[in-house]
Amino acid sequence: MAAGGRENDFPAALGRFNALTTGAMIVGALAGAGLAGAATLQAPIFLGAAAFFAALPIVAALAEPPRARRAAPFGYARTLYESARALRRDPATAFMILFGMAFGISSVAGMLLMQPFL
Repeated sequence: MAAGGRENDFPAALGRFNALTTGAMIVGALAGAGLAGAATLQAPIFLGAAAFFAALPIVAALAEPPRARRAAPFGYARTLYESARALRRDPATAFMILFGMAFGISSVAGMLLMQPFL
């Protein structure tokens, strides 16, 4: 959107994307539950994997739009240093990032514990 000069349209596009994603998850959960009830618990897992593999050619065909070159990007070490400096200046953002990481890491335990049942 930035390459096309449509930066102001991004919030609306992101909202539509999030709404479609949530709707797709609801439809997928209901359809997956029905399929699991009619067949086996593995059937919705395999069907979901098949959908991802079917989408691979589409994703591979997408092209990044051209961008104007800006200043050279930081290297890895410099990016880490600048990020740490920014987080030291803003404790609220640092807390939210750490909280999000802790939440994300802890959710893995639920997925790992669910796998034997599938």
